[in-house]
Amino acid sequence: TCSEGLCEGRSASLIRDEVKADLLRYFRGAQQSLLDLAASHATLMVEIASGTRDALLRCRLPDSESVLERNAKCAKDWERQADEFVISARSAANMGESGNFFNKLLGSADDIVDDLEEAAFHFTLLPAESWQDRIHEPVVTLGNLLVQGAQEYLKALEAARYVHRGGLREDVQDFLESIHRISAI
Repeated sequence: TCSEGLCEGRSASLIRDEVKADLLRYFRGAQQSLLDLAASHATLMVEIASGTRDALLRCRLPDSESVLERNAKCAKDWERQADEFVISARSAANMGESGNFFNKLLGSADDIVDDLEEAAFHFTLLPAESWQDRIHEPVVTLGNLLVQGAQEYLKALEAARYVHRGGLREDVQDFLESIHRISAI
């Protein structure tokens, strides 16, 4: 950009502005790529939470053991895929403020995915007769909260794509509302 600008006789201030714009586009593009990976990871979190909640809703039916086992297998597969997104994000993240943030964010989110997958497995160990009302209803309620929290996390990541200096107030509002709902859940 500098050499082209000098060869074409552009002013130094215009060249500086062009370089700043190019750098901003580059860093914004890298941040968007990391947000893509985080959103893909969050989508798998939603899948594991939803699958487990749905399996719990069916756990008092005659085929409950096979439903819980299928869910645990799916959760394990999704957890493995989520690990791949974390590995990709770590290699894509430049060490710096933004890279460190995404590494911490995905590390914490991956702990949640690991815990959800482990919970899906542990539900397969319970005998069918243990799903009485006093156990079933609180566990399903917790499952609903986990799904809502995972969905709000995904919404927050999607809203974060549009939050930047000089951006629309509505985008910031959407992001902040998702964060507030996560805290409330």
